[in-house]
Amino acid sequence: MTWEPITLEALYDQILAAEEEMIGEILRFWELIQVFPKKWQQTPYGQEGNGFWVVAICGKQIIWYNDIEEGFNSSD
Repeated sequence: MTWEPITLEALYDQILAAEEEMIGEILRFWELIQVFPKKWQQTPYGQEGNGFWVVAICGKQIIWYNDIEEGFNSSD
């Protein structure tokens, strides 16, 4: 089986599913920091999938989707 990067459609489905479970302050915070998913690149990381999906920006940190581990991460 060959690894394939997640599509925008599949990623957006995951975001929508997570939003359905958010309530109160968490939902309001998410609404403040979310961005429409966009592929960013950082050499050498993410070259195989032509970058990684950024889904939120908060100050100098981002929340991005890790295609390999199939989950969301925050930058340090």
